Amino acid sequence: MIFGCGSDGTSGSNNDDQGAEKWCVDVQCGDHGECQVDGSRGVCVCDTGYAGITCDVCVDGYQDNDGDGVCAPSCSGDVACGEHGSCLDELGVVLCECEAGYEGKSCDTCAEGYQDNDGDGVCEPDCVTSALDCGEHGYCVDTSGAASCACDQGFEGEYCDNCVEGTQDRDGDGICRPTCAESELECGALGLCDDSSGVAECVCNTGYAGADCDECAEGYQDNDGDGVCAPDCDTRGLTCNNHGTCSDELGVALCECEAEYTGADCDECASGYQDDDGCPE
Repeated sequence: MIFGCGSDGTSGSNNDDQGAEKWCVDVQCGDHGECQVDGSRGVCVCDTGYAGITCDVCVDGYQDNDGDGVCAPSCSGDVACGEHGSCLDELGVVLCECEAGYEGKSCDTCAEGYQDNDGDGVCEPDCVTSALDCGEHGYCVDTSGAASCACDQGFEGEYCDNCVEGTQDRDGDGICRPTCAESELECGALGLCDDSSGVAECVCNTGYAGADCDECAEGYQDNDGDGVCAPDCDTRGLTCNNHGTCSDELGVALCECEAEYTGADCDECASGYQDDDGCPE
């Protein structure tokens, strides 16, 4: 910018014998301008960013907020901090203050610990910065642009702590196993599937055992082969009143009494015997 006048306040003449340079003798342009002769007067031509008679004022778009006498570009000028930064010039230098996760002159790159793996222009915390806890059955991935848990087979949920549909962990041992509905167990007519223990298994009716509940459990027998498991002699605990022995050979545990005794427990005298003073008659 140009400011100034002749040294004596007059317009002067181009033919003055002293030469044109005399018009700059008394013109003070400071450290940021230079006097140049304009016809019959000396004028200050200021450096970029400066204005005023002595080039000591900052023009629009420049500032001297630190008071060092240097006009530097201001935030009102052509400063691009992008969508993720704001301009600051309070310290006399134009700087972009970036949002968390961004850096660079224009706040257009991801800071350390952040990523834009999906290329949408948004910097999100990476797996290290997010410190995402995926438990024992998952691991963190950020390839999608956001840190998330990738679960091991059979697990799901934000933190991989749930079993996928059709599996369960009812015993809390951290292992997902098939539910009864998914196990396809055939427990027959004498049992039901139960997964409350954490493992789907057949729970058989009393007296029955085996994967399909088609066998007699310990203490039960089907000696007559009718498919019905009944208590054996040990399970029934028949004493037969010490006058007989238990037998389950016919599929039912019964007392076989001595000749003198009769009754389910051999506690009665057989026909022809009396117990007035003990059997036999």
